[in-house]
Amino acid sequence: MKLSIIIVSYNTCKLTLQTVTSLTKSIKSESPLANNYEIIVIDNDSHDQTIATLKALHLKQLKIVNSGENLGFGRANNLGFKYATGQLLLFLNSDTIVPAGSLEKMYTFYTQTLEKERNKRKKLGLLSATLRNGDGSIQPQGGDLPNLATIATTMFFLDDLPILGRLLPSVQHTGRRFHPSARAVEFRRQGWVAGTAVMCERELWEEKGGWDPEIFMYGEDQELCYRLHQEHYYHGILETAPITHLGSASSSSAFAILGEIRGYLYFFRKYHPRQQWEWLKLILWLAAWLRVTIFTLVRPDHQRADIYTQAIGVIEQARY
Repeated sequence: MKLSIIIVSYNTCKLTLQTVTSLTKSIKSESPLANNYEIIVIDNDSHDQTIATLKALHLKQLKIVNSGENLGFGRANNLGFKYATGQLLLFLNSDTIVPAGSLEKMYTFYTQTLEKERNKRKKLGLLSATLRNGDGSIQPQGGDLPNLATIATTMFFLDDLPILGRLLPSVQHTGRRFHPSARAVEFRRQGWVAGTAVMCERELWEEKGGWDPEIFMYGEDQELCYRLHQEHYYHGILETAPITHLGSASSSSAFAILGEIRGYLYFFRKYHPRQQWEWLKLILWLAAWLRVTIFTLVRPDHQRADIYTQAIGVIEQARY
């Protein structure tokens, strides 16, 4: 088997069906992946009709596994790997649409790169598709690996500054640090890439381990990219392979924001000494208060102000 596509679903019946259908339509009979791929859907004990709907498709290349509980993103994907037989793995969100040709481009680029780098010290780790919004615009993803400087740049909006914002390293490549240009670049390296649509080698997954099971959701892609970076792997985006990501379809804004903050705290607790962790807490705390002030006085948004008030509580209660 050339490619195993692993999808985690949780109460996203229509979206998951759309993703699976787009996959089967995107791989044509003349494709090198035709009859040589499998789709593994790990359903996190959804309460909708996801499993029944997918079974009704009667696809021979589709495996459906009910996890029996909501395992979160990382653990569910790790479970999916146990059922995978492919040489390469593609971890794909359940709210994506895959156009024709994108998987073939990712597969070809990854296998050719593997062959070139077989005896090199530095190797390709995670290969991400170019993410696009529903309207076709490029969706920012990933950034520089997390440290105090890159997190501070993002949290205090320094990457939005004119001129300087393009130069400062930031953990999230948004604002002026984001370049949605039409440059003739096939592959763009980044410190970390989003886990939305990422490909990697099976051997790498077996040797280095998969997603951190301690992270329920948000921050697992940063942790994995950092861990592999320590083992001399690099990551990047294949700009010629677009995949539409509808985004935030299965999680609330509050869940995403609080999950991101918990992810930073966990990451520093795992990889950095207590002193740096305390500095991180201060950065996050000040940034949360800044947002509460903005969403209360400058751009009133009571819902967001409340979310960041909750974030302050999460930060203050965190222990090393």
